[in-house]
Amino acid sequence: MPNTTNPTTEDDWLACLKLPEYLAAIPAGKLMPLGQAVIWIDGEGRQFTRDAYMKAHNGADPEVIWQAKKAYLKKMGPGVHFGKDLE
Repeated sequence: MPNTTNPTTEDDWLACLKLPEYLAAIPAGKLMPLGQAVIWIDGEGRQFTRDAYMKAHNGADPEVIWQAKKAYLKKMGPGVHFGKDLE
């Protein structure tokens, strides 16, 4: 576990950095347990119901973002894309 009180290693220092809200709002995962509500995982690894996710992230609907992310990956493929790749 990172030491954020007295950071000395790279992992300690990285744990001190706050993830920007626009990145934290992008869903990192979607869990669909049988017979239960969908669980959304945000960019910081926190778990939410859909309503709680929207409340925590200024109304950002995780399902809409998730579908847009899937469409982007289907079109562009995995990896980082620059310049002409995005046109």
